[in-house]
Amino acid sequence: MHYKQKKLKKHKMPAIPRVDRLKNIFSSAKALNFAFRLSATNPLVPSFNGVSAYQPQLQRITIKFCKQTESSVGMRNYIEHSLTKFATENPHCAIYVVPGKCVTPVLRAEYANGRQVHVNALNFSMERVCLHMNNLRTRSGLPIVKSKS
Repeated sequence: MHYKQKKLKKHKMPAIPRVDRLKNIFSSAKALNFAFRLSATNPLVPSFNGVSAYQPQLQRITIKFCKQTESSVGMRNYIEHSLTKFATENPHCAIYVVPGKCVTPVLRAEYANGRQVHVNALNFSMERVCLHMNNLRTRSGLPIVKSKS
C-alpha cells in the first residue's frame, strides 16, 4: 500500500497548465465559424458610428434555400436576378449561399456586435426577399424595441 502511494506522487499534474493545445482549439473553432461564441474575434459596435466615417454593422449574410421545393421559389429568383446587384452595392458584407435538399428558406445575418438575426423566408416572393435583405443590411444588429407612446 505504501509503495502505490509513492508511485502516485511521482505522476503529479503540472503546476503550470499546458497552453500548447489552446491555440489549436481556438483556431479550429474559428474555422468552424463559431465566431459568435468567441467574443475576442467580434469587434465592438462603435458608439460614435457616423461621426467621422460610417462603419457598416452587417458582417455576413447566409442564404439557405432548397433547389426543388415551391417554398423557395422567391429565394431562388432573388438569387438569380438581384443578388449580384446587392453584392456589388455592399462589398463590406460576405454573402454565403447554401443550397440544400428539403430545407426551409432562411436568411441569417451576423453583425459586428456578435448578434445574429434569422428570417424564415417560407413562401416569400422575390420582392419580399429583397425587402428583408434591405432591412437586414440597414439594421445595427441591436434588438428592435417598441417605443412607448
